[in-house]
Amino acid sequence: MAVIGSFPGFHRRLAEARIGGMFTAVMKTLQITILAAALAGCASTGGPETACANLNRDVGENAKGISRVAISRGNVDALSVPFWVPGGKKAVTVITDRQTARIEKLQARQTTLLADREQSCQ
Repeated sequence: MAVIGSFPGFHRRLAEARIGGMFTAVMKTLQITILAAALAGCASTGGPETACANLNRDVGENAKGISRVAISRGNVDALSVPFWVPGGKKAVTVITDRQTARIEKLQARQTTLLADREQSCQ
């Protein structure tokens, strides 16, 4: 150890070599990852399958939205507001009506998406 430690700057150069080697390995891994991602992007055709997949995804997300709002509306509607709360029943009615309007809007969008899917994907 005394021999290695006696060379000036040895430890600094050794640390730089280790860091440089690690940097090179990280860069090679990064380059391979970028190349793999680029090749994977080229593999998709972008044809009608992609449009149908997007429509199916949109239909599913819209159905989830309808369910989420309907569950929320049911929870609000089932709320037991005490008679002494001023405007309590009115607030429940207003919230329920808003959620009903939102459900109707989502159902209209669902009908449009289903018609588009019926026309595009056969």
